[in-house]
Amino acid sequence: MVVSFQPVEFDTEGSLELARALWRMSEDLDAVASARDTDIESASKDWKGPHGDDFRKRATEESDDFTVSSRSLRRAANSWAGAWVEATDENRRREYEAAVDEERNSRSIGEQFFDNFVGDDSAVEVGPAPLPVTKPVGPDFNPTV
Repeated sequence: MVVSFQPVEFDTEGSLELARALWRMSEDLDAVASARDTDIESASKDWKGPHGDDFRKRATEESDDFTVSSRSLRRAANSWAGAWVEATDENRRREYEAAVDEERNSRSIGEQFFDNFVGDDSAVEVGPAPLPVTKPVGPDFNPTV
C-alpha cells in the first residue's frame, strides 16, 4: 500500500500571526490600564466622601476587568501557539510515516520477503522519528522547528 504525505489542513503561519496579534492586544490593554491607574490615583487622591468611595470602587472593578481581559487574550494567544504545535507535530509525523512507507515500497520482492521473517527495518533506514516541537512563546511566537 502506497501512502503519500497528506498535510494537516491548518494555517500554521496564520495561527502564530494570530497569537502575536492577541499578545499585542493584551500589551496595549495593559498600557491603557496602567495609564488609567495613574489618572485614577491622581483623581482620587483628595476625593473624599461617598462619591469618592464610589469612584474608587468602580475604578477597582475596571482595573480588575482590564486584568482579566489581558490574561484572557494571552491565554488565547498561547492556545493558538498550542494548536500550531499540534498541527506541526502531526505534519512531521505524517511526513515521517510517508517516508517509511516509501522506503518499504521501494524494496525488491526478495527484500520484502526477507522482512517478513526478520522484521521490517524501513524505519531504521529512514532514520529516527521527528521529535516533538516546543511551543512558541510570546510575544514573538517564533516557530520552533
